[in-house]
Amino acid sequence: MILPPKRPPEPPLLGSKRLSSAMFSRRSPTRLQHDLRTDSKGLLFVRLLALLTPKGDPNGHKKLHDKNKPLGEALCYAGYPETRLLNFLALPHSMRGETLERMARWLAAKGHDGVNCTDIARLLFSDDVSHSRRLAETYYRAKDKAQSQTDSKEDEAA
Repeated sequence: MILPPKRPPEPPLLGSKRLSSAMFSRRSPTRLQHDLRTDSKGLLFVRLLALLTPKGDPNGHKKLHDKNKPLGEALCYAGYPETRLLNFLALPHSMRGETLERMARWLAAKGHDGVNCTDIARLLFSDDVSHSRRLAETYYRAKDKAQSQTDSKEDEAA
């Protein structure tokens, strides 16, 4: 019996179809052989992903993309200052790129364990206010949760 020749391996998939659709110029399957956006926002997005990519052992348990960890929550748990978040939210959409890069550097320095990269893409590529609201909502929800845990620990200690 003659077997057909093996097909070459498929190019690696990105972590999320929604994430890659913002990065690719065509809305086709998320294979890396498609054209990447080469405008300034597309290049900035690639730079942000590079900054957030965990360093060190590739077999380590840290990851770049975690769809269950919104950007606001990751920023809160990393200790990102509330005033900086408010300044970001007050910026016009066209001027947010540099601040998004600072956020990514902050998360990378604090050693994050995954962040929802689609949130970053939405904030960068879309001027829809709902994405800014989601950032604020998830940040403050995480902050309230952390505060209530601190309060309950103080009550138990007393």
